Amino acid sequence: MGSIEHELNEYLFLEFGMEDSVPSGIERRRALEELGRHATGDPRAEVMEGLFLRSSRKYLGLFRIPNELEAVVGGLDTPTGRMTSVAFLF
Repeated sequence: MGSIEHELNEYLFLEFGMEDSVPSGIERRRALEELGRHATGDPRAEVMEGLFLRSSRKYLGLFRIPNELEAVVGGLDTPTGRMTSVAFLF
């Protein structure tokens, strides 16, 4: 008997023809760290939350710079091409 995640992936693949390939956790983490550096313009960026969007094969993340009160959402395709900033309170 497989895991629930494995069974769900198998169902999605059979029912909707979705690929079962998702990058490894290490690959996803590295991609999100790079996206965070790009989104914030700061090499110290920390990943607060991150998602791999399977259908579009893109990443979406919430990033912050240590000791700053603002977080940045990266990975959104916006009309201006700029990243979206959101207020973040401790």
